[in-house]
Amino acid sequence: MRSLSALSIALIASFGVHAVLLTVRFVDPEGFNRVFKDTPLEVILVNARSTEPPLKPQAIAQAARSIASAATGRLDDAEQQLEMARRAKDDASLKTLYVSSVNVGSAVASIAYEVAAGELRARLKRAGEAARHFAAAAAMEDRLTYMEPPDWPIPVRQLQGAALLSLGRAAEAEKAYREDLKRFPDNGWSLSGLRESRIKQGRERDGRQAHRQTERDNLAERRNHYV
Repeated sequence: MRSLSALSIALIASFGVHAVLLTVRFVDPEGFNRVFKDTPLEVILVNARSTEPPLKPQAIAQAARSIASAATGRLDDAEQQLEMARRAKDDASLKTLYVSSVNVGSAVASIAYEVAAGELRARLKRAGEAARHFAAAAAMEDRLTYMEPPDWPIPVRQLQGAALLSLGRAAEAEKAYREDLKRFPDNGWSLSGLRESRIKQGRERDGRQAHRQTERDNLAERRNHYV
């Protein structure tokens, strides 16, 4: 079994933290040994007025399970869990269920699905499909209304860049990392990814050059914003 990468661990952990912040606890009533079987997680909402499990946590939980399964080589399980996430995120009730005061559940659940689909397609080396799923996720993330903490817990373009690098699409990965650095300046994930993408294109001698170029680009972007 392959070990999880640091970025995969961060993503899965972030999904978990996001759920906790929503006062949601995922429970497996038949025991931990069932966790990798093709069965949906049950969700308990603290102080809920209904016994029905809320679908946004279900969608995110299944997407996280799909990512974990894909990262550890259980691709058939990942595909099944991805389908569960797709069904959950398409439920009409999520279009009127607000995650925060500004974003609805369907918006966040759809990002989770597209990220999970992109991760799985990348593991299957289906580069075109992976790129389309990540592009869709990034566009959806951009349409979210700003909120602190963000209603989507981890920047999509960091995951997009890592996936594109793994598929040998270094130029597209560089673009993803540069876009992320415009939104989250100086973050280590994207600075590291930017350096790696430029190395793979034969355009980078050391990390400082990439860092300086990124700073110049960010400064120019800020100046243009206020002109």
